[in-house]
Amino acid sequence: MSDIEPTNTEEIKKADGIESTHPPAAELLKMEGSMLGLAASPSEPVKADCHTNFKAYHKSGTRPTGQIWWIVMHDTEGGTAQGVALYFSGSNSGGSAHLVVDDNACYRCLDNNEIPWGAPGANYHGFHIEQCGFAKWSRTIWSKTHRKQLMRAAYKTAFHCAKFNIPVIFVTAPDLKKNKPGITTHLECTRAFGGSHVDPGPGWPKWLFMQLTKTYYRQLTKV
Repeated sequence: MSDIEPTNTEEIKKADGIESTHPPAAELLKMEGSMLGLAASPSEPVKADCHTNFKAYHKSGTRPTGQIWWIVMHDTEGGTAQGVALYFSGSNSGGSAHLVVDDNACYRCLDNNEIPWGAPGANYHGFHIEQCGFAKWSRTIWSKTHRKQLMRAAYKTAFHCAKFNIPVIFVTAPDLKKNKPGITTHLECTRAFGGSHVDPGPGWPKWLFMQLTKTYYRQLTKV
């Protein structure tokens, strides 16, 4: 697939028309490393590099990295980072993202310049991060039971905000419609551009996530 330039509005429209489908629970169970003879991901530091074992099958070509305006947060609706990354590598998968994180590890599934099958309206300009959780999770589950995952996601967000010169601010649907750069969720993309997804859900602790991200960003940039 070729590079889609910012002037190619028809190809951008096609790329942005795709919405990911969450992996079926039964399919994720098949993909888990313990069932395939793969070693489970050990618990790694939040700032550890992402594994690159699995490359996502689906993408819509490439874009200049200067066109990345948004970090888009998702949840997977189950599985582990390893299992979801392996799922994305198959032709039967219904989506893709740049990174998948859980409490233990991070997996990179697409290169920065590759356009994911993530969220309508935000594929061409988005860098997409999947968190292994459920939209039904409460704030307590996200912030306490899975705090390490939240921290890992925040660090990866801060790192890529610094890399792509994206401001560490949360942008809502009206902001997205104005092409305001920042950090957002699949839910806000749905509100702005259409679609059916509401992840990462109402219990996802946006305020805490943003505070963690700002802290990591200051550490990375010495601001």
